[in-house]
Amino acid sequence: MYNGAWDCFTKIIKAEGVRGLYRGLAPNLVGVTPEKAIKLAVNDEMRKLLENEDGSITLKNEIIAGATAGFCQVF
Repeated sequence: MYNGAWDCFTKIIKAEGVRGLYRGLAPNLVGVTPEKAIKLAVNDEMRKLLENEDGSITLKNEIIAGATAGFCQVF
């Protein structure tokens, strides 16, 4: 049907217009947006909780913050 990415792109533009490139995007955004918001918020709060007095954070604590955020994202 398509002979590469560029061929696919041009055929979609010809057949459906520019809007055809974005068809089906809304359900993905509705599902992904809250997931990413939770992950970023949990990561930020964990980093604040685990940071040192001077505002720095150790690699171990960065990993813990990221793992906690990832767990909450999946959960």
